[in-house]
Amino acid sequence: MLFGGAFGFLWWCCRWWNLIVLYFLAINFVVGFLYFLDKIIAGKRGIVRVPELILHILALWGGSPMALLAQKLFRHKISKKSFIVIYWLIVLIQTGVLSWFFIVSN
Repeated sequence: MLFGGAFGFLWWCCRWWNLIVLYFLAINFVVGFLYFLDKIIAGKRGIVRVPELILHILALWGGSPMALLAQKLFRHKISKKSFIVIYWLIVLIQTGVLSWFFIVSN
């Protein structure tokens, strides 16, 4: 039974759209974890924090939904205006790219 389950999972993963879903689940999980980690580290001295550039790049690569959720849930990076402006520019760019993709594909 284990072999059948593993084979079914591999078959499911082989379809391209499932790979896209897995990618977005993974990138959003990583983004949520890094926001949580950075929030924990934020008050401690001598510990290297997660660079904002990394958080922005991961949001750009598809982690923006979890980035917004993590900002609200952990109340992290919500008072730094420059961070918020760059985040919303990323969301605007993603919205434009997705809109263009759907217009062109139809």
